Amino acid sequence: MSLSQLVYLSVEADSFSKNDLEQLLIGARKFNSTHDISGFLVYLDGMFLQCLEGDKKAINDLYEHIKCDFRHKECQLVFEKAIDERVFADWSMGFTHASKDDLEKYGFKSVSDFVTQNEGKTHPALVFMSSVINSSNRF
Repeated sequence: MSLSQLVYLSVEADSFSKNDLEQLLIGARKFNSTHDISGFLVYLDGMFLQCLEGDKKAINDLYEHIKCDFRHKECQLVFEKAIDERVFADWSMGFTHASKDDLEKYGFKSVSDFVTQNEGKTHPALVFMSSVINSSNRF
């Protein structure tokens, strides 16, 4: 198995209620558990920032499915790379709400900061996810 990490941004097609998000997570966690995929999802003012980790083919197939999902629009691949170990190994799908205030709190101006790859450093999207991981808004 070649272990990979994929991060993408997308915009919700319609507003998600708390129940909608819970249902999305239930389905994602069940699917990811059966396909040995781990990851973390941040919901940020109508946008999703998600990291998927697992077998390269499995996460690419899942990302293709997500791009076709009617609940998402404007999917944008932030990065994909081979990894030696998972960052989010403990979660089939961790989750937190974040806000623009959280972006500023951790030194980011907007989600566009995540689109530029920082060679040789931890990617800004992963820095942000790691920063908000202990948020009280997680479920």
